[in-house]
Amino acid sequence: MSRHLALAAMALTLAAPAPASPPAVPPAEPQPAQRAVLITGASSGFGRAATELLASKGWFVYAGARSQEDLDALNKLRNVKAIRLDVTRPDEIYTAAALVRAEGRGLYGLVNNAGVGGAPAPLNDAEEKDLTYVFDVNMYGPWRVTKAFAPLLAESKGRVVNISSIAGFVAAPLLGPYAMSKHAIEAYSDALRAEMAVLGVTVVAIEPGRFATNIVGTATKRMEEQGKSLENSPYAELTRQTLQRYSSAQVKEGPERVARVIEEALSSPAPKPRNLVVSDQREAEFAIRRELQKVAQLNQDHPFSYDRNTLVTMLDEALANPGGGGATMSKVTGTVGYRERIALPPAATIRVQLVDVSRADAPADVLGEQLIEAAGRQVPFAFEIRYDPARIDERMSYAVQARIEDGGRLLFISDQSYPVITRGAPTAVNLLLKSVGRSPR
Repeated sequence: MSRHLALAAMALTLAAPAPASPPAVPPAEPQPAQRAVLITGASSGFGRAATELLASKGWFVYAGARSQEDLDALNKLRNVKAIRLDVTRPDEIYTAAALVRAEGRGLYGLVNNAGVGGAPAPLNDAEEKDLTYVFDVNMYGPWRVTKAFAPLLAESKGRVVNISSIAGFVAAPLLGPYAMSKHAIEAYSDALRAEMAVLGVTVVAIEPGRFATNIVGTATKRMEEQGKSLENSPYAELTRQTLQRYSSAQVKEGPERVARVIEEALSSPAPKPRNLVVSDQREAEFAIRRELQKVAQLNQDHPFSYDRNTLVTMLDEALANPGGGGATMSKVTGTVGYRERIALPPAATIRVQLVDVSRADAPADVLGEQLIEAAGRQVPFAFEIRYDPARIDERMSYAVQARIEDGGRLLFISDQSYPVITRGAPTAVNLLLKSVGRSPR
């Protein structure tokens, strides 16, 4: 009897349906490695705002500061490691560089933000030590720090962001030393941009206008500590007007918008070489008109002056191609179609990217991209990706890829990548998309 029961049980077991296979799950997208950035002067103003913003966005921030109180406050922030860093002290700079290298994260970004305003004074009344103080921080500081961290930035093909100022092309009276230092930063950024492009590093300058930071208060305090007063000088009224114009009471906007531009300069596939950040149209017009006035002065009454029509043509050409990272922009053009018949969700987005695919063990470095709202458009989609040819290394491999996303969820991806082996010349490619997992019907 037991033998019959055993045979029956075996038959039932063999007849039972096999458990259903779990639905195919698309492979998880590789998570990009956390990028690291060093910010000098991170204790207040633009530096503190950028530290908080970038850390909240997932960057690991090495935050440079001088006082122990500031270092302790910065260390309380998530994704932040405070480091003692006075940009006038080479020993602290190279100690910081050794620390960053030893930690093994690498360094993708450097934000040269530390700066001082100096005591307001007529240039002919200023002492040499006043100019030395301003230049030591505002000009030699970025040079020292960039030089020390350049090998790490070259390894990551990263970014240098120099915080310049609207004073880098508009010099106000009584603020001559500060304006001189920021004009120097503009020249430094231009020369450094061309030199570091050879290493694949992009250099960006940011020119903030008037924002509520501590720089004017610090300058006024320094003037008081030195016992300087312009009350009985011909410049007394001009000094009062200058300090009032730049005081926090007259400047309503804080540093957060400049911090967002710093993030964009670090994150954008094709960052602008210059970024004017002002609080109102009047300040923007003032800066642009000053630059145009310089052009008019340079063109005035010499044997090789240009007429108005030629100048307008030059301006149109510059507006059409302002450049990125200091170089003439190149482009990849093409189309994106479908390998199969699909229907897209209303919020679907096509992302087409030019990427460095040289290393299979690292996240692809994006040189340029275009986002296309897919819903309601006709197939194929045309695209144009602009990129800086200075970032192309002929020893590396580059490709154009496309994908369709819906709220961050990957739906479709191009079934092959088209190599880009040219340097500078436009390249045309055509991509076809295939589904990842189940496609919407």
